[in-house]
Amino acid sequence: ADSWITVTSPASGAGNGSVSYAVTANPGGTARTGTLTIGRRAVVITQQPANQPPVVSFVSPQSGRSPVLDLMALYDDPNGTDDLRTLRINVNSSPALAGGCALAFDTTADTVQIAGDDGAWQPPVSWLEISTLANSQCRVLDGWAFYGMLAVTVAFNPRAAGEKKIYASAQD
Repeated sequence: ADSWITVTSPASGAGNGSVSYAVTANPGGTARTGTLTIGRRAVVITQQPANQPPVVSFVSPQSGRSPVLDLMALYDDPNGTDDLRTLRINVNSSPALAGGCALAFDTTADTVQIAGDDGAWQPPVSWLEISTLANSQCRVLDGWAFYGMLAVTVAFNPRAAGEKKIYASAQD
């Protein structure tokens, strides 16, 4: 057997019966195939890779101070875009949710949330209600998410002036 496949029982035997085996986690990003020989028969075992986390591949702009910002982010998931569950984007002077304009897009439920001034997520709304989202820093004007792409337009309260960075993240 390949080194990542271990026969757990029985260690030996003859005739009819069953064989149990265990595999170690697949650390690679692709499926791997190994062979276990039982009697004179080769049994091929294919193991899928462990779930790989999504990554943010593009954010535009990287920062801004305009009263209205058109934001775009692209998210990649080695397990496929169907594996993406939550896409987040945050416009703030730091990665903190409090005091900024943080949005979370749930691709499974087709809902959007905004973080309140204290950083706590507010109740989700449907995509059709996206323009109702606001806190004291910003108001969402429009937005959409589709297959790992996120675009959102936000207007900032004049009191929230100053240079802001754009932070993005995603979860499976």
